Amino acid sequence: MTNNRSALKPWGIVVGLVTAIGLVEAEPAPHEDQWSETGLPQLVWQGHPWIAASAPAVQTVILERRVMGNGLFQEQFEKVAPIAPETTCDAASRRLTQRYPWGVLTVDYETGPARLDLQVTLSNQSDRTLAHFEVTPLVLALPEALDRPKEWKGDVAMPGEPGLVEAVAGVHRLVLGSDTVMPLRIGFGKPAREGRELPIVVRGGVRMMEPGGVQFYAYGLPRIEPGKSLTVRLALHFGRREEDPTPLEAEAIAAFRRYHTPRLFWADRRPIAAIFLPTSKGPESNPRNWFNRTDLDIRTEDGRTELRRLMMSFADSCLTQLKAVNAQGMIVWNPEGGEHSHPITYIGDPRMVKILAPEMEDILPDFFAKIREAGFRVGCCLRPSQVYFNEKKGEWAHGTGSHGPDRNPLNDDFSDIWPEGLPWWRFFPIVERMSRKIAYARQRWGATLFYVDTNGIFANEGEENKMTWALLDSHIWRELHRRHPDVLFIPELRGSTAQNAYTAQHLQPPTAAPRPRSASARSCREHSA
Repeated sequence: MTNNRSALKPWGIVVGLVTAIGLVEAEPAPHEDQWSETGLPQLVWQGHPWIAASAPAVQTVILERRVMGNGLFQEQFEKVAPIAPETTCDAASRRLTQRYPWGVLTVDYETGPARLDLQVTLSNQSDRTLAHFEVTPLVLALPEALDRPKEWKGDVAMPGEPGLVEAVAGVHRLVLGSDTVMPLRIGFGKPAREGRELPIVVRGGVRMMEPGGVQFYAYGLPRIEPGKSLTVRLALHFGRREEDPTPLEAEAIAAFRRYHTPRLFWADRRPIAAIFLPTSKGPESNPRNWFNRTDLDIRTEDGRTELRRLMMSFADSCLTQLKAVNAQGMIVWNPEGGEHSHPITYIGDPRMVKILAPEMEDILPDFFAKIREAGFRVGCCLRPSQVYFNEKKGEWAHGTGSHGPDRNPLNDDFSDIWPEGLPWWRFFPIVERMSRKIAYARQRWGATLFYVDTNGIFANEGEENKMTWALLDSHIWRELHRRHPDVLFIPELRGSTAQNAYTAQHLQPPTAAPRPRSASARSCREHSA
């Protein structure tokens, strides 16, 4: 974000200057001798003093140290008790500095017509990683109570969302924005004094991987390593409730779009058919109960020959329906069959067919080829998790998304990307695992359409290591699309706005007719993304 005043530093900030800003005519700024050691004493717009407390406040700092033991590391955390910092104010550079035992906070402010620009920098001067923080650079005094203060949720997590959040109070509308696109939370904190005081808040705690990462940190992102700094640019626009979008909003959205440049080039928007192979749990002779044929014995050569005939006939029926709805292609949800009940259905790993339904391993390439040769795209279901046999329960199960060596029927080797000392339950090779699934389906079946079922994982969070659910974040989709730019991803669950730059939206209209219960090949249903 920039300011039209050429004499001002980009995103320069201001500290302790008594000033006024206005949409039409700005009141004159005071002399520099009115600076305060506690920040910006006052800021007036349309006759109202908008600052309740200008001294920046560091609400939370959590330091992290990793300790090795038995070849694995574990984190030790220290929540630093709040203390009164050593504060200085440099009028020449318009900078307020607060020094703490762990490091330094600097805040710079710059005023402009109906706008306040801020820059907040955290410098970690300790010997431990700054794993989490919360800073309030300013508290606003509103002329009227905030709309619905008890329902207030006033922050946004970047970079999955544009750095924009607004607050409406009576006839006024405040817009807080940032063109710093990184894993970060910015926004307005919990209102006080019956909705008349509103803090501006910058904090960590974004639940996502670092670009190219393979782990989820206990307190999320961003993290500040020893000797490093983090700088966040913010801007606050003062306006009327009915005001059109402001230049500040355009700047934040433009920065978001540059970071998440749309990469989804999907010209063909015709329907995609969802194919469910006729199957269920069956007898020993036909354990996947293909086509409800109790007389089918896949253990014999004749039985496997008959299964091939049934599948190729099924392909003909699918082609009839694909042509009837003018589809662009189809996705098979259960190429490994439906022997296992929910939640193991659907498997989401085409490589597991040879283990879970070996009778289909040599049939599916010809099945998919028949569809492709008729001019349609094909694909299958993916999931980010690892499927393994639970010896204790005597059944197949989905893992959390981490990589357990004892939960590895395919003998996947991720040693080249496994950080030293990282416990297996904290190691999430999601991008590499999904890439291997995609590469197999492309090479074996010619698949370029991928429905991503249950597009999330369970990972440890916080000092208590509580297992929580997290959707696949924008960095994961971004890297998957970089590796596979010509395939179409259709996640089951809608994630962040950034997800739309790399994936298609999943929409499933009602079926035109009830799905048949018989073993008929007409077990397709139209599926539009």
